[in-house]
Amino acid sequence: GPVPTSKRVGRPLRKRGSTVSGSNPMTLSRGPVMPRSAVKAVPRGHRRAAVGRALEHCGLADVRRRVLGMLSKGYRQRVGLAQAIVHDPPVMILDEPTVGLDPIQIREIRTLIRDLAGTREGKARTVILSTHILPEVEAICQRVIIMHRGRKALDAPLGELQSGGASLEEIFARTTAREVPVPSDLALEAQP
Repeated sequence: GPVPTSKRVGRPLRKRGSTVSGSNPMTLSRGPVMPRSAVKAVPRGHRRAAVGRALEHCGLADVRRRVLGMLSKGYRQRVGLAQAIVHDPPVMILDEPTVGLDPIQIREIRTLIRDLAGTREGKARTVILSTHILPEVEAICQRVIIMHRGRKALDAPLGELQSGGASLEEIFARTTAREVPVPSDLALEAQP
């Protein structure tokens, strides 16, 4: 198809932070905006296979030639995950990965995240999910770490935390509860 260009200067558009191919400025021949920086850590001879695996794993094989800007937010989230896993990192940190997605996209991204965590080809991989969405934690995580005031306030397996029947919301509230002292001039005295 035609290459999108800037109306003002007639030059190909570029996506901020992405390296693009000359044939289509929004995609590379191997997939949707897979910047060279994402594949930099992959040895040259393995890059094509690594990109192919990342796209396949993230369910992007069918849209690999589409312009990134034309993809849904769910697919753009998948592209971000594919870019993150192309070099097979042992640890990934995902910040609010399902915000703004519809229920079906949320389900698909949750499944993908669960698949990413664990072992692949004998290598362990850890996914750290940073979120305030507690149902997200319950749906995806095996272990919960609650940070409060810049410090680790709780670190335990999710199953252990929920074994007493408390919801994660209750556990979070108890863990981060603050005792707010009442100034003496506002304290109410008990009436006889």
